[in-house]
Amino acid sequence: MMQNEIAVGYRLSPQQKRIWKLLEADPRAPYRSLVALSIEGMLNETRLTDALREVVNRHEILRTSYPVHHGLSLPLQTISEAGLLYTEADLSDLPEPHQQSRLERLFEEEKRRPLDFKGGENLRATLVRLSPTSNVLLINVPAITSDGAGLDNLVGEVISLYQDPQAGASLQEPLQYADYSEWQNQLLEAEETRAGRDYWRRADFRNPAALKLPFENRLASESGFAPGVLSKTIEPETLDGIEALAARAEASVASVLLAGWHALLWRTTDDDGIIVGACYEGRRFEGLGDAVGLFEKYLPIRCRLDDRQEFLDVVKSVEESARAAELWQESFAWEHLGDFQEAGDEKPFFPFLFDFREGRLERSSGELDFSIYRRYSCTDRSSIRLSCRRDQGKLTLDFHYDSALVRDESVRRLAGRFETLMQSAVSNPLSKVTRLNLLNLAEDREMAEWNRTERDYPRGACAHELFEQQARQTPDAVALEFAGETLTYRELDERANRLANHLVSLGVGPEVIVGVCLERSFDLIVALFGILKAGGAYLPLDSAYPNQRLEYMAKDAGIRVLLTQSSLLDNFSHLVSHVVCLDSSRQQVDSLSPLRP
Repeated sequence: MMQNEIAVGYRLSPQQKRIWKLLEADPRAPYRSLVALSIEGMLNETRLTDALREVVNRHEILRTSYPVHHGLSLPLQTISEAGLLYTEADLSDLPEPHQQSRLERLFEEEKRRPLDFKGGENLRATLVRLSPTSNVLLINVPAITSDGAGLDNLVGEVISLYQDPQAGASLQEPLQYADYSEWQNQLLEAEETRAGRDYWRRADFRNPAALKLPFENRLASESGFAPGVLSKTIEPETLDGIEALAARAEASVASVLLAGWHALLWRTTDDDGIIVGACYEGRRFEGLGDAVGLFEKYLPIRCRLDDRQEFLDVVKSVEESARAAELWQESFAWEHLGDFQEAGDEKPFFPFLFDFREGRLERSSGELDFSIYRRYSCTDRSSIRLSCRRDQGKLTLDFHYDSALVRDESVRRLAGRFETLMQSAVSNPLSKVTRLNLLNLAEDREMAEWNRTERDYPRGACAHELFEQQARQTPDAVALEFAGETLTYRELDERANRLANHLVSLGVGPEVIVGVCLERSFDLIVALFGILKAGGAYLPLDSAYPNQRLEYMAKDAGIRVLLTQSSLLDNFSHLVSHVVCLDSSRQQVDSLSPLRP
């Protein structure tokens, strides 16, 4: 566009701006809403495609592209005639078990499939044929186009228009998303909403980057967002107890589950200032409930926990905070949180998220039965998100997690502990949060077995000497495995020896304490053995500690040498005489002799 041309279009909504910035950082991240609609009966495919096209015609957001004009940092919404992309897949020749596995694979492929929403590709529909009377319709929309609730609305309209092709004339004229976007932008700038913006600015929130799970692979924090999911169904007796506890606390079922999520995260991280981003649908006002578009947002809910609190009190506290957030939800925007964001960081996120939804879409007619049996929605980044759905006396928990940060097994343990904690909480809601069970009977027995560690220890032997003995016996056996890579005992021993030689050259020996601040990695184990081999002692330093505490620890221990990594260097460069970054200095260290000093 020439500089003297006028840019025509509509501003992005605040939610769309956030998605745009997240995708600028990681264009391949699967921010989208996806649903699998089961269709049982003799399907008329022409009527189905006609219904899909009519829905696209009714909602402008499904025909919107996002050009970035000269001089603008963000695109404008431009409404066009583009929209539906329709494909087919025939699995009818496969045996039923193979059909299901292939259908699962198709669903996962749709989650990762790039959608050119910038160019107007806003709805991709895939009809999967299983038999003459059984089909599955996959509908995939990018998150900038719609959230999960909007996609449910879209599916409901497709069903209505399929059942009655003339229903379009009687359906209420939908609210167009571009009008909502403009209203939201004006609302965030209006004087009468200052009180809401001030509420979020005054809230006692700190930077979410400080919130970490202890089992995270923090070295992968800069890699792309790669969501995985683990599902769990809660026993009906536990759901009954949760509902009874909600009534007793005069709170919602969502608040009881959110209180349990806060309690588990606190017990897991030992951080008393846990912040959870709770999902609010943003559809409180008339006309928004049936709209298609991205309305939902995650709002920060903080819950301060201590050893004296009873779980019932935590539920009441969460309910109060959740109601306040609901009251001011239209006033929330990331830029209003001030110091909550790191300086210059436009893409902060809540590491821990939570959402709760009721029911599922089911509809029958004389000829077809429609039901949603699987859905996926991701409209923001997180380390781990607990997604709860209550449907006809059944509670399903989906633990969505960033697989680049958290291992599957760690999520499986966390999910089991959440279920155990909720069972314990509903059995005795007046119990202190610290007394709620986290381990089931099998884990209790396993923990007891692990703690039976009595062994005869060779008198006079040090830990690194025992390791060296093992390295001589099994040099080619795997000693360490991490992030898909391995180190043998020989390789680990040689790397530790090289580091020990370097430390000796820096004056490390008996009575010399070396500081260690490293994320979980091979380098951490190499550092510990290297220090012991050099004759020194090590002092662990946690990068999450306040700088004043780290400075006090370093001075009090008389640390002259520190082992760390480049990403943490700014925290420590001024504290000690010699700082060794094991990632950036590896070439220098590896040039030294692998023989023990």
